[in-house]
Amino acid sequence: MSRIQIFCLWIAGILIAIVCLAVGYRAGGSVPRAMSKELALDLASAQANVSALTDRLVAQRESFALTGVASHYGHIEDGLPTASGEIFNRLALTAAVSIPLKLKAFWRITRIDNGRSVVVWINDVLPCKWGRLVDLSEAAAIRLGMVKEGLCMIRMTPEY
Repeated sequence: MSRIQIFCLWIAGILIAIVCLAVGYRAGGSVPRAMSKELALDLASAQANVSALTDRLVAQRESFALTGVASHYGHIEDGLPTASGEIFNRLALTAAVSIPLKLKAFWRITRIDNGRSVVVWINDVLPCKWGRLVDLSEAAAIRLGMVKEGLCMIRMTPEY
């Protein structure tokens, strides 16, 4: 289950609790007959609103996709501090980006030619002059199957 779905279910639960409190429902009690129709309508409306919100968030995430070239870090940087202050670990699923993105955020990296994907933690930056969108840790590169090639075309989408 994605974070968007979990968030929307959480919102739906809160909305249901608010509606139940508004009509005076208590656990173990009963809802008066006149109120039960209103409650059912309010719950259906809340579910429709949550569903619409989920669809909008998914569409928004998909519309903010970045495409470019990915490379991967090697043994040289292992153990050095990153731009976020964390220590680089080549066996962790991390990445460095060459464009101004928020550090300490999750992004899904999908390799275009084979469809394999991995969710990485952005914790470093790399110089724009390299002409690469992202530089992946060794663990992320292995998951994408790009260690031998060294470079590949990828698509990045934010992972909420």
